[in-house]
Amino acid sequence: MAFLISIVGLIYDKFDLNVGGKLSLQIMPIFYLVVFQNLALNQLGDYHYLKLELGAFVLPFTLICVMF
Repeated sequence: MAFLISIVGLIYDKFDLNVGGKLSLQIMPIFYLVVFQNLALNQLGDYHYLKLELGAFVLPFTLICVMF
């Protein structure tokens, strides 16, 4: 995954894309890994009797975490 993101950085430097172009190029490999490779953050932890599951927010939360 880091390889894909570094390729995006290389494309960004070579062709001088705007911020929206770079962001969309970063989201595409992350989206691929989350949807097709089932690589996602499903829960944030298990604290005694409380399990923090993300539910419908799995995709956006994983995208934001990987981008930051």
